[in-house]
Amino acid sequence: MIESPKAPNGLYSSRVNFRGEAPIKPLLRWVGGKQLMTSHLAKLLPGGVDEGVYHEPFLGAGSLFFYLQPRRAVLSDVNDDLVNTYRCIRANCGLIARYVARHKGLDSEEHYFRVREQFNQAKYYTAAQAARFIYLNRTCFNGIYRVNKDGEFNVPFGWRDNPIFPGIRHLGVAARALKCARILSASYEKALDGAARGDFVFLDPPYPPLNGTSFFTHYTADRFSRPDQNRLAAVVRELDKANCRVMVCNADLPWIRRLYAGFNRVVLDVARYVTSHNKKHKVSELVITNYDTDVIDGGV
Repeated sequence: MIESPKAPNGLYSSRVNFRGEAPIKPLLRWVGGKQLMTSHLAKLLPGGVDEGVYHEPFLGAGSLFFYLQPRRAVLSDVNDDLVNTYRCIRANCGLIARYVARHKGLDSEEHYFRVREQFNQAKYYTAAQAARFIYLNRTCFNGIYRVNKDGEFNVPFGWRDNPIFPGIRHLGVAARALKCARILSASYEKALDGAARGDFVFLDPPYPPLNGTSFFTHYTADRFSRPDQNRLAAVVRELDKANCRVMVCNADLPWIRRLYAGFNRVVLDVARYVTSHNKKHKVSELVITNYDTDVIDGGV
């Protein structure tokens, strides 16, 4: 079982990344986030990965990006709120830190719903709106991002004891890492238009449900369906033909294995919340690559 690394101040301890610095913990909680897997994924990277451009078009919490801090990156997501939050952090982390600290001091169920209403009514994406996004993410149920048919965030209060909020140091190092990146609000197809020979592409799409049902699956107003998974696999094969290095994370299901037949794969056992009962379960996840690794299937 993979366990979460622990270190204060938003950094991982006793590790270094591409820049020879301590990797950064993700700022956000995110369903399917890779914080528990980053050190294992780093072992599966191809040689010379930092010589090209790093692409991550299903950004979410950006766990692998913040862990590696590549020197050149294209980051993207279809979630406009998420993208705008990262852009605001890059531009004005100090002001956001002050707003987040204010929310932390007022944290309560009543304050949560007041902030949620303000978030949904805001017309412009400012530092204050980015701080609201961070506060709601850190205090809502399981870090879920879900919207109703009108595109309004509607996740209930999470009743978390002592939720952790990113402070000025954590936001500051994250802002510095983001300065190397283009941050796009775009589909993964559009975001990958510029991927070229030698670039590294990390794909972490929303997973299909493991048991035929899905709890809180709304990521944006749309879902990532089985046909979407088929199209993604086709894009991966095009990237392979273009001589990009590609790593895909996905659920370990027979039809997902068939989609990526011919590629290398490693199985990782990870603790996930996979039901509505707020309980963790051990599940298997696939790491699929178009290059050889030193780890064979099931070897981690």
